[in-house]
Amino acid sequence: MRQAIDARIARLFLAAAVFGVLGTIVCGLGWYVSQSRRLLSITDLTTEDRQRLVEEFIDISGERYAPAWFAPAVGYTLVRGEKMTAWADTFTTNDLGYRAGPVEKTAGVFRIVFVGDSWTYGMGVTEEESFPKRLEELANRHGGFGRTVESWSLALPGYNTMNETSALEVFFDRIKPDAVVFCPTRNDIDSGLYVLPNGSVRRPTGLYRDDFGADHSLTYFYRFLDSFPFLDRWNQAFGALAGAERWLAEREVPVVFFFPAYWEPEFVHSHMSAAGCRSPYVIAPKEMVLGKWKGPPPWLHGTLETYNLYARMVYPALAETLGWTPLDTSQDEMKALFFTTVPPGDWTQKSLAATRRWWSEIPDNYSAHPGVHRGQCAGPMDCSTGLMGRATTLLILRREGSDRLRINVRRVEDMDGLYPVRLTATIPVEGGSSVATMTVPEDGPEVASFELPLPESIAPGSVIELQIRADRAALAPDVLALRSVYVEQVDQL
Repeated sequence: MRQAIDARIARLFLAAAVFGVLGTIVCGLGWYVSQSRRLLSITDLTTEDRQRLVEEFIDISGERYAPAWFAPAVGYTLVRGEKMTAWADTFTTNDLGYRAGPVEKTAGVFRIVFVGDSWTYGMGVTEEESFPKRLEELANRHGGFGRTVESWSLALPGYNTMNETSALEVFFDRIKPDAVVFCPTRNDIDSGLYVLPNGSVRRPTGLYRDDFGADHSLTYFYRFLDSFPFLDRWNQAFGALAGAERWLAEREVPVVFFFPAYWEPEFVHSHMSAAGCRSPYVIAPKEMVLGKWKGPPPWLHGTLETYNLYARMVYPALAETLGWTPLDTSQDEMKALFFTTVPPGDWTQKSLAATRRWWSEIPDNYSAHPGVHRGQCAGPMDCSTGLMGRATTLLILRREGSDRLRINVRRVEDMDGLYPVRLTATIPVEGGSSVATMTVPEDGPEVASFELPLPESIAPGSVIELQIRADRAALAPDVLALRSVYVEQVDQL
């Protein structure tokens, strides 16, 4: 390990840590390398070895997060009042555990609180380079407001909408916002993170009730789906934003919505309308997640140029709301979409049409193999092997003419005491679910199968969210992870 690592480039430390851990495993598997005469790949490792790699990495990371035990819906903050190097920046957290200015507001200051996740936080850039701080500089230089404007980021990587709105309510009386900018991003319906004893975070892998009511962790890699559980989570998210908007209106705090990163405008219009949101909103161009606008690995968020332009996109909405001097953005390289109200139209159908290309690429079956797209596995499981714990969710595109699924599962080796295990397969739809059960025996054929009727309300070409739950699971030998069965194959019949 080098003696001196540039503290401002946190990704070098991260990369060094990962390679150090990987090197340990490579040494332990040296016989394999010598026989194969090629570099060891992560895909060469067994499921247990990969799990141990994760565990060792977690052991050497962390000391960054603190659980919000006083308000579980907030999830977590950073460790309060501590200097740390994280996400390409070195900074000292404030008394509430955020990378923001002092908690107490200076007399005469007009404080705008930006509520969001890693994009609002500015993962991969310094605090001064984040778009809330670029907006602060722009407002104080150009706004003609007569008061000093301060941007205050109530945002952390990994936050979802429920964490964000809860944090605003919990900390409201401490931070005293004069205006609020909500900054939702596409992954704000993913399950929240929890803090491990060493101060790192991860998503749960067992059964637990997440912020949106699911009984296991969900992470959606596909940007948009038309499945009932996915859209229901977005309905809840926008409902929480609308509730926070009304709550702030009662306290005479104006609101603006800014949609950074990647959004389809039709999807935003549909959910803003359905939730009853009334404040102005701005949608950033979706092209700004590509090319020069995309930051380098491992962060893959915005660049300084991106965040400078984001600030210029948010400014007109705040100027109209707060009476600032207008800003000429006619020469800006990229133009945002600015709406004072939701335009008229049937946005539900337009949203489905605009987002269809994102889910149309999902396969119409699932087969566990190294080349499977990880996006098919929205729940906790090893997508390449099909190994699951207590529960998971698989995504499948309904095929024309099919009326049921056949699910093939296999017992996990070296876990004889685990079986029999009862499995329940469910496809949730509005107003009910399709359900089937089976018991994986302790002996007999290694592979068992059962069938599940497809709900008529899921049209061909639409997404099926298949949920599979086991009534029990057990720890694999020498690995702190639950195992129940391998889901080998899911076919439509």
